[in-house]
Amino acid sequence: ISAPDYGDVVSTNATVTGCDGTAPLPITNDDNLDAGTMAKVTGFEVLSIGSSAGSTYNLSSMGFAGVVVDADIAATTVSNITAETIDITATTTAALTLALKTATGSTDALTVTIEGAAVDTGADDDTTNDTNDLTVSELVTASIETVTIESNTAATNEAGVSNVVSVLATDATKLVVTGDHVLTITDFQEDTSAAVNTDTVTIDASASAGLIMGDYVSGLNVSILG
Repeated sequence: ISAPDYGDVVSTNATVTGCDGTAPLPITNDDNLDAGTMAKVTGFEVLSIGSSAGSTYNLSSMGFAGVVVDADIAATTVSNITAETIDITATTTAALTLALKTATGSTDALTVTIEGAAVDTGADDDTTNDTNDLTVSELVTASIETVTIESNTAATNEAGVSNVVSVLATDATKLVVTGDHVLTITDFQEDTSAAVNTDTVTIDASASAGLIMGDYVSGLNVSILG
């Protein structure tokens, strides 16, 4: 665990006050994300689930403005998402499943941002390299019509490198890719059963630095923009 689980800290009757609302509150055990914990912490707008041992983080009534995955995780679900931002700032090796609180409409949407941290190389300008290019092992969504992935880098772009989503498992009808850094999606699946995606009919990468798609999109009836 790269940071203490503040759910464990407050269970000892301590209280935790954040000095900056943008600083994340680390909770690595989803069982610690409850009303009892939130009653003892103030000044945190972002939930950090980096180093999560897995299971489900229920955001309902927790009051966070965003969630950040800032270290590797075991297979983890974030549920009851409403308007929270979802940011991935570390390479992951297990599935991250994202579920909206209400996904019964026909225009449900979700945005995920992928951006590695800048690395001080000692040079005048840091360059993009394997340290700040991220690989997301598996990103899963269901019953969300539009999924947007914003792919960024905190370093200088360098030809031939990109952020990577190894498996995108989604039944979204539209995939939007934005951001200042190229994104590679290796396997494009319909769900976690590894079925070929036949639900997505539009991929819009017109506002992105570039999109590289794997074999699963070839031969499908998909309109690709950008």
